[in-house]
Amino acid sequence: MGSMCGLLPWRRWRRLGALGGFELLHELDGVVAEGSEGLDVFGDVDGHPAATGHFLFLQDTAEVESLLWIAEDHMAEDAKGIPEGASVVIPRLFCRDVAAEIDFCKNTFDAVERVRRPGPDGTAAHALMTIGPAMIMIEAEWPGLASRAPKADGSSPVVIYVYVEDVDKTVERAVAGGAKVLFRVENQFWGDRIGWVMDPSGHVWTVATRIEETTEGERQDRWSDIVAGSDPDTAVQ
Repeated sequence: MGSMCGLLPWRRWRRLGALGGFELLHELDGVVAEGSEGLDVFGDVDGHPAATGHFLFLQDTAEVESLLWIAEDHMAEDAKGIPEGASVVIPRLFCRDVAAEIDFCKNTFDAVERVRRPGPDGTAAHALMTIGPAMIMIEAEWPGLASRAPKADGSSPVVIYVYVEDVDKTVERAVAGGAKVLFRVENQFWGDRIGWVMDPSGHVWTVATRIEETTEGERQDRWSDIVAGSDPDTAVQ
């Protein structure tokens, strides 16, 4: 195996972003000390002459090899499977311009930026944001990942449904930020007032405000009337 470019602890690796553009050569558990396993001497690891934990041997697209160290303290059995305060479902929006999507979410939804990390060229490559109590991630396209930003034609297969206090004002802010209205704001039979917008990155949002509390019986009756009186494909958003 060729010489390694160094030992990169997991907590430092995470600041570099996802594993895009890397091939996993092999992995092992145990202890790696200076100069062992045929590696170049890489010196102390965070002050320790030897490292214990799980190791991933990686190679990037330029065939430069790296050793990724996931330390034992990051493999603790008492770690919570679902982190404290994290959303259980977190949409990850892949974008051609991460910084622009961050600004759109801030200006439109009053989103709060929690984390921003740069890519190799110094531009924003990842962000964690919150809209109310919910989390979203904004991601750059990576060579090693198949995920790509949607086309800016409204055809994104994923639509994000987001509740806001005032749907009309929120849609106005979205349009001011470069969004395109796909469906104008209207009241819906289940009790929400909604509008559809496509943001400048091509992601589609259904923006909603609850205006009426309804029972399932009421919703069924209203839907039956819609189906009986018109084309349901054009009667509901």
